[in-house]
Amino acid sequence: MTLALALEYIGALLGASGALFVTSSQASYRMAAFSLWVISNAALICLFAMEDHYAIFAMQWWYFFTAVGGFFNNWQMHRAEPSLIAARLQMRQEAITKSDLLSKANSLLRSAYAIAERDGKETNWEAIRNQLKTHLDAAHAAGVRPYP
Repeated sequence: MTLALALEYIGALLGASGALFVTSSQASYRMAAFSLWVISNAALICLFAMEDHYAIFAMQWWYFFTAVGGFFNNWQMHRAEPSLIAARLQMRQEAITKSDLLSKANSLLRSAYAIAERDGKETNWEAIRNQLKTHLDAAHAAGVRPYP
């Protein structure tokens, strides 16, 4: 096997492997893909320079530079990924808290409506006061402020 043929196979295999990894949702896998592409492009640049295919050689340099740019972009994303995940988890928790508060508020409105329907008769006022206080305390703890 000649060096040119070996470079051709190495470049093709690494390029195909990179294509599989680049579709990943994790930045570390995309970073590995761009690393494979950088090496693949370097191998193909050597091949095309040895074979005097200068048009393809120039194109391969362009691919090399875009792969290096992609690698550094994903490297930055990989470094920022933990803080992005933490921010997403916090937003999800806040959404769950707001949903829970809305559910409790709906329950209290239904109770108030039932009391109004009965004109306040046969009402356990102590339980209603406790429910209202519990809900208002939970809302205040979640950062919900009353309207002025």
